[in-house]
Parts: sequence; C-alpha cells; structure tokens
Amino acid sequence: MAEDIDQKLLQRFEIIQKIRKVSGGVIWKAIDRKTNIAIKKIDYSANPLHLLKSMRETVILQEISKHPNIMKVLQVINKGNDQYTIYDFVDMDLISLIKVKILQPKHIQIILCNIVTALYFIHSGGLVHLSLTPSKILVDSECQIKLIGFGFSQLLPVKDPKYTCLHYLPPEILLQGKVNTSADIWSLGCIFGEMLCHHPLFVGNSTFNQIEKIVELIGKPNDTNLSELAPYVLQGIQPDRKKAFTSISDDSTAIDLLKRMLVFVPHERITLIDILKHPYLSEFANKCELKKAIAPFQIEENSFKEFQNILRERGKKIEQPSINNSYNQQLDTSRKKSFKESTPISALKQKTATKIKVNSPIQSPKIQKLYQIDEKQR
Repeated sequence: MAEDIDQKLLQRFEIIQKIRKVSGGVIWKAIDRKTNIAIKKIDYSANPLHLLKSMRETVILQEISKHPNIMKVLQVINKGNDQYTIYDFVDMDLISLIKVKILQPKHIQIILCNIVTALYFIHSGGLVHLSLTPSKILVDSECQIKLIGFGFSQLLPVKDPKYTCLHYLPPEILLQGKVNTSADIWSLGCIFGEMLCHHPLFVGNSTFNQIEKIVELIGKPNDTNLSELAPYVLQGIQPDRKKAFTSISDDSTAIDLLKRMLVFVPHERITLIDILKHPYLSEFANKCELKKAIAPFQIEENSFKEFQNILRERGKKIEQPSINNSYNQQLDTSRKKSFKESTPISALKQKTATKIKVNSPIQSPKIQKLYQIDEKQR
C-alpha cells in the first residue's frame, strides 16, 4: 500500500491507509509520532490540468489557512518527481455523514455556522470558493469543519469560472452571467438542503436540465430580473413549480432560511451575516466568531512551472508540523466546550485508527458503516 511513498518519508510517517484518489494525486492517512495527519501525494507526471489545479490549491491554502475552519497546510515536501503536502487529518467529509443519515438538527446548525464563518473570512479577502460541495467540507467529531477544494477558487472579479459538478452551481454560472461572492451562498444553500433531506436538491444531467431542476423548486425569476439572467434560455422553461419545499423538510424555520439562500438573482440572496442572524441558527450563532482577512489575498495566476517553484521555495521555509493537533490549539476553549455540550456527535477518537467511543450516543450500524464506505463511493 505504501510502496508508492518515498522511503525517507516512511521513516518519519507511518502510513495507515489510503483515503481516496484526488485530481493530480492521492491522499493518505498517516501518523507523525502522536498526531494523525493526511499526506497528499502529487505526481508531477499526472494529468497537467489536474496537476495545476492541485498545486494551485496548495498555494491558495498557504495564503488563506489562518482561519480555524480552513484546512491548514502543515508542510510541503519535494522528493524527486513527487510533491507531498501534509495536512491535519479530519475524521470524515460531509458527504459521508449525509449518506449515513446521522445528522440531527443541532449537527446541521453547527456545521452551517462553521461553513458561514469560513466563507465570511475568504470573502473578506476577496476570494470566492466557486466549487463548494459536501465533499469539500471535512467534519471532525466536534462538528467543527475544515473547508478544502480551492483549486478553482478565484479572486474578485471572477472571470470564466471553472467547475466539475453541476449540482451545486448557481444560475449565474450556469447562464454565464456575472459572478461574485453570492455564488457561494447558493452552493451553501444546496448543501444545507442536502443535509436536511439526505440527497442533492438539483440533479441535472446538462446545463439546461440543471436550470430546469432549479425552476421546478424555486420558480422563474420575475420579469424585472429576467433580463439579468439570459431570458432566451429561461423562456423555454415551463414556469410551473413541480416540487414543494416541504418535500425537503417539515421544519418551517429551516425552509425559510433555505428559501432566502436559493434565490435566482444573486443580489437578492441572503448575506452570510444575515444567515447567522436567522432564527434557525439562534442557538449557536453567538458562538461563531466572524473574522475578516487582515488584507486582501494575493494569489497570482501562474503556470505549472511557476507554481512548482513557489511550492519548492515555500517548502524550505515551512516548519515541522507540531506533534499536537494544530486545529485544536486554534479553537477557543470556551467555544469548543459550548459546541461539545450541544452535540452528541463527539463519537470518535483520533489514535492510530478511528474508533467509536464506548459511551457514544451514536453507537449504531450507520456510524459503523461510515468507515466502510468504498473508495469509489467517495
């Protein structure tokens, strides 16, 4: 299993398991002395587009990962034709939690609050995520999240956004309109709805079909806003709604928030600040601290060779990762305690392998299945 890892790295890290393949490389779970970490191996001979995306994400994370809800790059190691990026290991991704249907309302509320704080931070620095999906949100045993997947992110103004998954894209990207930070609000709404009903809200098989799926739930925009959103496309879509929001959840407060996020016209969507003020999050919003970036982010659009040189140079300067979990060090103790007391998902230990605590209130076949999900399903 670990034969593909450089031998010198194996002297320092004990490889536990392959987590999954990603564009441009492979992610492994490993132990650095007493700390679980994840190692992402990038093969320089991989698909050039995947490779550029992966290297670009590493550079972006190094720029923005001073927030506790954004994945931190602990170290970049270059060995021959391969690059190894070291991260904190986080228990699972959100898509896995959704699949096994163990999320209770309080879990959803805490996770939503944490995603909002991460997005607020990157938006304050002028960065739009642009490819937010449940698989880009890692969740630990305290319901704290780490945001990843910044390979397609862009600084404002957004130009020619790239994407890999239709199901979470806002209408303005589907219709090639003007894109800003509101695009992430739409994607967050799609994820919120998926947490509520355990399946994606809009599963189209083409750009046009994706728009049809959206209109089935939220209807067409009014005539005043139609001109902003490629009316020649929307005119060919039937206006009648075929789905009701009540099919997603019977929680009227949750549905009210969801409706404010899933609005066709970007400037009419609810803001991140107002999401935290919404009654649905009233129990936990005061525990979420909104932090702004100190200064606008500086991210250059470089070639592969330029990214490679940047990472090689930065790799020389990054210190050895601490044997303590850096994420836990960054969390305010009182905030962490408040979340822990509010949620029963504190069910996991971080040792040589993930286990269920004996006294866990989620000790069930569903949570056990979570760790047996086939790699292809992820």
